[in-house]
Amino acid sequence: MSRISSRLLCLGLAAPLLLSWSVFAEADCALPEPTEQAGGWTVDEGDGDYRFMATNPDYPDLAVALEMNSPSKPRVLDWQLVPGYDGKIAILRYFSGEPGTSHLVTLVTDAVVDLRTNEEIGQAFHSQDCVPNEWTWFDDRVEIHDVEQDLTDTFAFAPVN
Repeated sequence: MSRISSRLLCLGLAAPLLLSWSVFAEADCALPEPTEQAGGWTVDEGDGDYRFMATNPDYPDLAVALEMNSPSKPRVLDWQLVPGYDGKIAILRYFSGEPGTSHLVTLVTDAVVDLRTNEEIGQAFHSQDCVPNEWTWFDDRVEIHDVEQDLTDTFAFAPVN
């Protein structure tokens, strides 16, 4: 094989790869805008790659680890006290990445926090590609049903009432 034909062969094999690099993957789901309640939260980079902590001066003893699902920076989207739990259980909602190659999946995660102990109870996806998961609250736990994968996670906590 001549030098020219081997170069053309390499170019022929590389051309589809080069073309795939020039087409960027996009997410179908727009990232929600932060609510007013997200305003007091700041995100700081922690130890290691893509490790972040969210803090708020209104909750000086609380730091929430933000788990990323792609190499991007998290964004706090909402903070809410869960109704019916006397201000003792809260949710910090944040953008947790857009993994994927040809199709990016926008992930929004909820961190459930016990404000009595200032500890995280657990984290689960709030939505995947704008498809919300089903959250069912009980006196001593929350069950999160992942509608895409038909799986259920349970996070237990000390009863509030």
